Amino acid sequence: MRSCGIGAILALALVSTAWSYGYLGVGLGSGVFQASTRCGGMGEVSMLCDDSPFAVTLNPALLGGMNARQVALAYHAVSLDENWAFPVYDSFDAILGYDTYSANSKIYHDFEGGLASGSISQAFGTCFAVALVPAYDLRYDYAEEVRDRNPNAQPPDRVIANNFIRSRGELRSLSFGLGKTVCGGLALGAGMDYLYGKHDLEKGISFVDENRVPWSGGGLDTVGAFSASGLTGTRFTVGARYTMGERVDFGAAYKSGVELEGDFCGQAATLLGFGTGVAMDQGKIKIKYPASYALGVSIHPRNGLLTVIEGDVILAKWSDAKDATGVGGTSLNDTYEWHFGVEHVFYNQRPLRFGFLYRPSPKDKETSEAAVTTGTGFKVAGLDIDLAASVGWREYREPDLFFDDIFGAKLRGSTDLVRETVMGGVISISRRF
Repeated sequence: MRSCGIGAILALALVSTAWSYGYLGVGLGSGVFQASTRCGGMGEVSMLCDDSPFAVTLNPALLGGMNARQVALAYHAVSLDENWAFPVYDSFDAILGYDTYSANSKIYHDFEGGLASGSISQAFGTCFAVALVPAYDLRYDYAEEVRDRNPNAQPPDRVIANNFIRSRGELRSLSFGLGKTVCGGLALGAGMDYLYGKHDLEKGISFVDENRVPWSGGGLDTVGAFSASGLTGTRFTVGARYTMGERVDFGAAYKSGVELEGDFCGQAATLLGFGTGVAMDQGKIKIKYPASYALGVSIHPRNGLLTVIEGDVILAKWSDAKDATGVGGTSLNDTYEWHFGVEHVFYNQRPLRFGFLYRPSPKDKETSEAAVTTGTGFKVAGLDIDLAASVGWREYREPDLFFDDIFGAKLRGSTDLVRETVMGGVISISRRF
């Protein structure tokens, strides 16, 4: 996308391969937290506190402590506010501040559910569970108005084009697993995830004023489209939990990497000053998601006070991942995620939860997401209702997604500043039998 239009737009549209809501999540999507709402309010810890069927997705060993049958449903929503700004300089090339040129706000939501059998004596005390949960969210929306830079334009500062990126799709996981307390305080578990989904991606320019850019021809001038469908793959999880006395628990889990296979179709349309051109491609595709290793510790300070403190660390092997372009294995960095949470249950049996998480970006070592969480729960007519909320923020530098020289403006030599605020909420309803 230079003075002659958009060249290899599919590659431009798929350069992002990190883990988080926002533009950095376009390539491989945003990992969705899959544990219970209780864990979500405690900094998204997952190795030891999950007491729901969703434990099958992260540490199936926790199923070994479930004695009752249980059904759980959850609804979660994420609000993303994203602002793109370019630096403003004075005559001495000093930065005076930043001018926001694109503000994107969107809400994404989804459902999940699970069933657990409880400990079955006929199966040697084993608990079985199944859950249907979102695994990676591939939705993203970007919009940018391009205004006429000509000081003599009438009317002044008129909109001449709209730049856009639209990403749609998700990967869901149908998970099966079992857990059992094998001896003393040791519980073991294993699970399998069947992942399936699709990804549709568009990037382009829609000209509003065709006379301002004579070669545009009006309508959609340049657009690139990519569609991956029928994506499927399986991965497995093994986990363990060890209770040491009445004060300390330890947890560990390993989730294998997964290679998804499917069909893709790509189209890049480029409009030049002397004509148009369309490039199309289709065939089979492979996308690889990383393996992860997790450790956790849970501390119960005193029996009289129903307080739990948990901390988790997760190593994700992003250096092994590959996005839809077939690259990324050497451009992504392995990351360590840190999660910390506290739950205190008052004498009226009402819990109060707080937490914190720190999640680096595999694309840029200098970029990371920090978030605070809170939550509570109560019982109504035999139902357990839990609520959790989170607020996260991130700031990073990124090159302009749509270069301005196609509209006659001077290219910016520096990267733009991107600020993101992510607010999430989860409500779950479960019933034990």
